[in-house]
Amino acid sequence: MLLMPMLDGMGISSTNIYEIDSGSPFTIYDLKMHLLGNRKTNIIPAFNGDVL
Repeated sequence: MLLMPMLDGMGISSTNIYEIDSGSPFTIYDLKMHLLGNRKTNIIPAFNGDVL
């Protein structure tokens, strides 16, 4: 069985990814990961441009 991982950032509550130096570790809270099985699909909502 093939599983396709999909990261869903629509519910991110906090992150420091914009405050760190390149190559440094970062933190993301409330990032969801979905695993889609064979022939399963998911509709990705449009990003409205807002950032945290």
